[in-house]
Amino acid sequence: MYASSQSPTAGSPAYKQGQKQAEYNETYYHYLCAAIQSKYHMLDGIIVNSPAALFPRQGLSFALYTAHRLKDVEGIKLHPRPDGTVHPGDIKVYQDLFKRDWKHVQGGILYTIGSDERGFWNCILNYASIAGTTGNRQWDALFARLKKNGYRKDSIPCAFFNKESGCLDASCPFAHNKEEADRLRRRVLNRRRKTMTKPTLKQRMQYLRAKRNWSGNNAPSDLFPDDDDEEEEGEITEGALAYLGPEEDDDEDDETLVPNPLYDPETKRFCFNPACNLAWLKDDEGKTLHRCGKCKWAFYCSRECQTADWKRHKKEPCAPLEEIVENDDLWEVDIRKGTGAWGQ
Repeated sequence: MYASSQSPTAGSPAYKQGQKQAEYNETYYHYLCAAIQSKYHMLDGIIVNSPAALFPRQGLSFALYTAHRLKDVEGIKLHPRPDGTVHPGDIKVYQDLFKRDWKHVQGGILYTIGSDERGFWNCILNYASIAGTTGNRQWDALFARLKKNGYRKDSIPCAFFNKESGCLDASCPFAHNKEEADRLRRRVLNRRRKTMTKPTLKQRMQYLRAKRNWSGNNAPSDLFPDDDDEEEEGEITEGALAYLGPEEDDDEDDETLVPNPLYDPETKRFCFNPACNLAWLKDDEGKTLHRCGKCKWAFYCSRECQTADWKRHKKEPCAPLEEIVENDDLWEVDIRKGTGAWGQ
């Protein structure tokens, strides 16, 4: 993570990768400029050769933008209403994804433009409409700032600085803000730690199925309280504008707010054996769960359940919690891989 202290040797793999990074940053910088200046027009009726595309899609032409040659964006679903706005619920869905996906958080807005064309450009259509907002206060503030400073590149985060490879472009003109990058990385790890203290989506579904078969009316109703995750509006700081991570509750920077998963009572209420739904329900009556001796974050109601679940659990993997939290390969958005509704 972060740029190397020495410039890569010309012709080396790192040097070539740095050239690719520079080309990426430059291209999506100009897409960003075109977006803010509304130098595009919609294309409609694009035929997409895909079973998932039941109807013709839309796209955008950038013939109006002359500062850099930009390819048209084709085959995405754009859904402005007659007044040009995009439904607020759709905008919230897009921005929630950008806020929760660690790749968007660490890659910044240039990464978002290149990786989620549909979400980004629908937010831009809303920004250009009478609504006048992308649905993200920090994006709106950055756009206003860029208009004032002449679209300075050092106001925009490098898409690679906060990635594992780091930025390999020795002359990168985009923002390399280590303090802000560290803060956003802590935020990503904090969210993962919180995720590890809560039941997975698989567990929730299994619990609900077991609850339907519960005999009597004494099943706990608050085993999985709704998580609003409502976030208060915080001050937009200079650092936040420079790095432009997604909006978050400022308090999430305080790592002491994250409960230790090994002692969080919400975690201790579940046996990790997927076949042991009934044990979760009865746990409210005083059933004791014991933690796995190796990883110390998985819990079981009996040695039999632990033995039965070992083949599955060792692939999670069964490792210290911090190793799991810090391993990006184990996470998709803010969900640990393999714990979603269908095992994704």
